[in-house]
Amino acid sequence: VEEYPRDVLVDLIQDVCVVLELRDATLVVPNLRKMAAVVAAIPKLEAFVTQVCECCFRQGMIFIPASLQQYMNPGSVPQVLQHWVQLLQQGEQLRLLTAQLHQLLAQRSSSSSSGNVLALPNPQLTSITS
Repeated sequence: VEEYPRDVLVDLIQDVCVVLELRDATLVVPNLRKMAAVVAAIPKLEAFVTQVCECCFRQGMIFIPASLQQYMNPGSVPQVLQHWVQLLQQGEQLRLLTAQLHQLLAQRSSSSSSGNVLALPNPQLTSITS
Protein backbone atom coordinates (compact mmCIF):
# COMPACT_ATOMS: atom_id res chain seq x y z
CA VAL A 1 0.00 0.00 0.00
CA GLU A 2 2.87 2.32 0.79
CA GLU A 3 4.11 1.97 -2.79
CA TYR A 4 0.88 3.26 -4.33
CA PRO A 5 0.78 6.88 -5.38
CA ARG A 6 -1.28 9.17 -3.18
CA ASP A 7 -3.86 9.93 -5.90
CA VAL A 8 -4.54 6.18 -6.38
CA LEU A 9 -5.10 5.75 -2.63
CA VAL A 10 -7.40 8.79 -2.51
CA ASP A 11 -9.43 7.41 -5.42
CA LEU A 12 -9.58 4.02 -3.73
CA ILE A 13 -10.82 5.46 -0.42
CA GLN A 14 -13.35 7.61 -2.26
CA ASP A 15 -14.65 4.59 -4.17
CA VAL A 16 -14.93 2.59 -0.96
CA CYS A 17 -16.86 5.45 0.67
CA VAL A 18 -19.24 5.59 -2.30
CA VAL A 19 -19.83 1.82 -2.23
CA LEU A 20 -20.40 1.84 1.54
CA GLU A 21 -22.47 5.02 1.27
CA LEU A 22 -20.24 6.85 3.75
CA ARG A 23 -19.50 10.56 3.90
CA ASP A 24 -16.74 10.15 6.45
CA ALA A 25 -13.72 8.03 5.46
CA THR A 26 -12.89 7.36 9.12
CA LEU A 27 -16.00 5.14 9.24
CA VAL A 28 -14.65 2.73 6.59
CA VAL A 29 -12.98 0.36 9.05
CA PRO A 30 -15.89 0.10 11.53
CA ASN A 31 -18.28 -0.51 8.63
CA LEU A 32 -16.02 -3.17 7.16
CA ARG A 33 -15.91 -4.90 10.56
CA LYS A 34 -19.72 -4.92 10.68
CA MET A 35 -19.85 -6.30 7.16
CA ALA A 36 -17.34 -9.01 8.02
CA ALA A 37 -19.49 -10.07 10.98
CA VAL A 38 -22.57 -10.22 8.76
CA VAL A 39 -20.76 -12.23 6.10
CA ALA A 40 -19.46 -14.61 8.78
CA ALA A 41 -23.06 -15.23 9.92
CA ILE A 42 -24.27 -16.21 6.44
CA PRO A 43 -23.37 -19.93 6.71
CA LYS A 44 -25.33 -20.20 9.97
CA LEU A 45 -28.31 -18.42 8.39
CA GLU A 46 -28.14 -20.71 5.36
CA ALA A 47 -28.07 -23.77 7.63
CA PHE A 48 -31.08 -22.44 9.56
CA VAL A 49 -33.06 -21.81 6.36
CA THR A 50 -32.13 -25.29 5.12
CA GLN A 51 -33.35 -26.88 8.38
CA VAL A 52 -36.61 -24.92 8.33
CA CYS A 53 -37.27 -25.85 4.70
CA GLU A 54 -36.41 -29.49 5.42
CA CYS A 55 -38.92 -29.52 8.27
CA CYS A 56 -41.65 -27.76 6.29
CA PHE A 57 -41.30 -29.37 2.91
CA ARG A 58 -40.21 -32.90 3.74
CA GLN A 59 -41.29 -33.83 7.25
CA GLY A 60 -44.37 -31.60 7.22
CA MET A 61 -45.42 -32.19 3.61
CA ILE A 62 -48.63 -34.00 4.58
CA PHE A 63 -49.75 -30.88 6.46
CA ILE A 64 -49.18 -28.46 3.56
CA PRO A 65 -52.26 -27.56 1.55
CA ALA A 66 -52.10 -28.45 -2.14
CA SER A 67 -52.25 -24.77 -3.08
CA LEU A 68 -48.87 -24.20 -1.40
CA GLN A 69 -47.16 -27.40 -2.52
CA GLN A 70 -46.30 -25.90 -5.90
CA TYR A 71 -44.40 -23.04 -4.20
CA MET A 72 -41.97 -24.97 -2.05
CA ASN A 73 -39.28 -22.38 -1.42
CA PRO A 74 -38.11 -20.40 1.61
CA GLY A 75 -40.45 -17.55 0.69
CA SER A 76 -43.53 -19.71 1.22
CA VAL A 77 -42.53 -20.89 4.72
CA PRO A 78 -44.51 -18.13 6.51
CA GLN A 79 -47.70 -19.22 4.69
CA VAL A 80 -47.04 -22.84 5.62
CA LEU A 81 -46.52 -21.86 9.26
CA GLN A 82 -49.74 -19.81 9.26
CA HIS A 83 -51.61 -22.83 7.93
CA TRP A 84 -50.05 -25.01 10.62
CA VAL A 85 -51.10 -22.53 13.33
CA GLN A 86 -54.68 -22.80 12.06
CA LEU A 87 -54.45 -26.59 12.21
CA LEU A 88 -53.07 -26.42 15.76
CA GLN A 89 -55.89 -24.09 16.81
CA GLN A 90 -58.46 -26.46 15.34
CA GLY A 91 -56.77 -29.38 17.09
CA GLU A 92 -56.87 -27.52 20.40
CA GLN A 93 -60.57 -26.79 19.91
CA LEU A 94 -61.19 -30.47 19.21
CA ARG A 95 -59.18 -31.46 22.28
CA LEU A 96 -61.27 -29.12 24.45
CA LEU A 97 -64.48 -30.44 22.91
CA THR A 98 -63.37 -34.01 23.57
CA ALA A 99 -62.62 -33.16 27.21
CA GLN A 100 -66.04 -31.52 27.56
CA LEU A 101 -67.74 -34.53 26.00
CA HIS A 102 -65.91 -36.88 28.35
CA GLN A 103 -67.00 -34.71 31.25
CA LEU A 104 -70.63 -34.72 30.06
CA LEU A 105 -70.56 -38.48 29.57
CA ALA A 106 -69.13 -38.93 33.05
CA GLN A 107 -71.88 -36.71 34.48
CA ARG A 108 -74.49 -38.63 32.51
CA SER A 109 -73.12 -41.89 33.78
CA SER A 110 -73.21 -40.70 37.40
CA SER A 111 -76.66 -39.10 36.88
CA SER A 112 -78.07 -42.30 35.43
CA SER A 113 -76.94 -44.29 38.42
CA SER A 114 -78.39 -41.77 40.87
CA GLY A 115 -81.64 -41.22 38.97
CA ASN A 116 -80.94 -37.54 38.17
CA VAL A 117 -81.76 -36.01 34.81
CA LEU A 118 -78.88 -34.40 32.92
CA ALA A 119 -79.37 -30.91 31.52
CA LEU A 120 -78.58 -30.26 27.88
CA PRO A 121 -75.01 -29.09 27.23
CA ASN A 122 -74.21 -25.47 26.54
CA PRO A 123 -74.19 -25.05 22.71
CA GLN A 124 -71.17 -22.76 22.97
CA LEU A 125 -69.14 -25.60 24.43
CA THR A 126 -69.74 -27.79 21.43
CA SER A 127 -69.20 -25.31 18.62
CA ILE A 128 -65.94 -25.43 16.70
CA THR A 129 -64.85 -22.53 14.58
CA SER A 130 -61.69 -22.15 12.58
